[in-house]
Amino acid sequence: RSLVMDPLKPNDGPELVLALVGAVGTDLKSISRELEVELRLVGYRSTVIKLSSTLHAIYPKLADSHSSEFRRIRRHMKAGSRLRKDTNQGGILALLAAAQIRDAREALTGDPDVPSKDTVYILDSIKHPDEVLALRDIYGRAFHVLSVYADRNTRRTSLASVIAASRNDSDVKSYEPKALKLIQIDEYEAHKLGQRIADAYPLADYFIDGRSSISIKDGASRFVRLLFDHPY
Repeated sequence: RSLVMDPLKPNDGPELVLALVGAVGTDLKSISRELEVELRLVGYRSTVIKLSSTLHAIYPKLADSHSSEFRRIRRHMKAGSRLRKDTNQGGILALLAAAQIRDAREALTGDPDVPSKDTVYILDSIKHPDEVLALRDIYGRAFHVLSVYADRNTRRTSLASVIAASRNDSDVKSYEPKALKLIQIDEYEAHKLGQRIADAYPLADYFIDGRSSISIKDGASRFVRLLFDHPY
């Protein structure tokens, strides 16, 4: 039997982990969607892991329905900060996400310690610099951080619209103070184990302009081409 490999058959690609960093009100859902589209073009499947959802196993009531989007986001912020303080680990949510990656691997390969080829795990989203450090320690060169930019006014308006919609209220302007409160907490809580998006953001390997659908699409496409060594 011939052992000569087909030179036209592509090799299996390595498992990759991408972490998104974006302040509250940034359109990370669109970023994930565009990344999934671009990754399919290079033969990769994607799995999105919400870091906030990892809290549900520890604090089950977080999964309950909420009267408004403001209350839902604020409760998740408090829970994340509380867990970091209780464990005295700034990277605890990253470790929980890594456990979810192991579960996903086992479903794909039958062994949680065997990396799943041609697979990208997209983590949405990093809120503390220690989460970046923990994930870099675990995944090494297979780990990449993407920070997504949107100016504060854009985020405030977007977040106010979401909060207003959750209350079936068309008066978006009246919810801007609530949106601003969430933005301020998200950027930099006084406690060192609180929300610290301002410290996590500059740790990125790549930055994406998240202010429009065009810039999001272009940024995701360019990142994937760079990652896979597109010649041009």
